[in-house]
Amino acid sequence: MKSITSLPYALEYRYYNFPADFPIFALLGSRWVLPDVDITFLHFHNCLEIGYCYEGSGYLLVEDRKLDFSSGDISIIPQNTVHRSTSTKGTQSWWEYLYIDMERLLKNFFPGGFPQQEFFLLQSLGENNIIHKEHNPFLHTLVRNILEELRLEKKHYQECIYGLCLSLFVELTRESSPQDASPFQLSRLYLTIMPAISYIDNNYMFPLKIQKLADLCQISLTHFRRLFQASMHTSPLEYLNRVRIRRSCILLHNTEKSILDISLEVGFSSISSYNRQFQRVMGISPLQWRNNSRSMHKKNYTYSVFDF
Repeated sequence: MKSITSLPYALEYRYYNFPADFPIFALLGSRWVLPDVDITFLHFHNCLEIGYCYEGSGYLLVEDRKLDFSSGDISIIPQNTVHRSTSTKGTQSWWEYLYIDMERLLKNFFPGGFPQQEFFLLQSLGENNIIHKEHNPFLHTLVRNILEELRLEKKHYQECIYGLCLSLFVELTRESSPQDASPFQLSRLYLTIMPAISYIDNNYMFPLKIQKLADLCQISLTHFRRLFQASMHTSPLEYLNRVRIRRSCILLHNTEKSILDISLEVGFSSISSYNRQFQRVMGISPLQWRNNSRSMHKKNYTYSVFDF
């Protein structure tokens, strides 16, 4: 997440509770109406959010970008991405929202520990936070079908949704891919750096050298940096720091460990380095993030319908 310290908005953290046996839920029905309020705060949450606009228009503010939406559009908001939306002045828009814990979802398809798919999705989505129906009709059909399965809850609907969500994930990664790169080229890039990604995901808590990662991929350091940037849209060091910060968020929310202990546990050499990187990525300090996440959770900020 980009720093928002320069933006004139308050920040809220929303923690969503998922069913114990199902990493997906939705906000359905006509009551999810978006008014034309002025945006005075941004929020972020602990999961992927996909919205479908049935009626109306307005704009979505994502970090420092303003994106227009209209009827038939889909919004894609990755985990830990600050955002807020509002309708055109004097009007309202009607939405339904799908929330997915991508890490839990994809573990069903890759039980052997496929590396950090949700983080890769977050990194690679780029600026495709609003997708128009005419741009990708198939993606829109997938989202509508998932929402309908959740609405009707027919026999074996969860199994059906798992399959639809896997297709959804593949389609989102297609959306994030550079237009001038073929699927074959992208697969080769990703497969080449896969050893480094897997190593980071399993050893982020230890000191890591970029040369070691390049050696694991059996390519030169310069070539490794170039391929990693092309595949992940970020540098190896930035990826490592974000994996560490993401893991630290889990510890901040779920444990009573001190911030110093957490910083060391996830691999930072000092608490000052951890605080600096956390502030840069998340926009607030680790202590503020812990307090926000817990206060919102205790207040049941996410309405009773979110608690399963």
